[in-house]
Amino acid sequence: MDNIEKKPNKRATAVLLLRQMINGQLPAQEAIDKWPKDSSDLLLNNIYGLLYHWRDDADIRKKDHRYYIWQKKQFEDLLTQLASGDEQQSEG
Repeated sequence: MDNIEKKPNKRATAVLLLRQMINGQLPAQEAIDKWPKDSSDLLLNNIYGLLYHWRDDADIRKKDHRYYIWQKKQFEDLLTQLASGDEQQSEG
């Protein structure tokens, strides 16, 4: 029961971090450092790994606007999934 109570709080934290990151208000490394770790939540774990791609692809997004739009859309979709409480593992 304790795990059930904590999961929504971890997801709420993750939603806030992800939203701030994709809107340019939070550096990706800071989102990585603050990301809630929860091995029982596949979506949280999957997004955590993808945060490194966002961080590492900053130079590509600056050079290629289409890539920026595509990557941002991918993260916005994950954000929607996370906020809705969807338990499915996303495809990365």
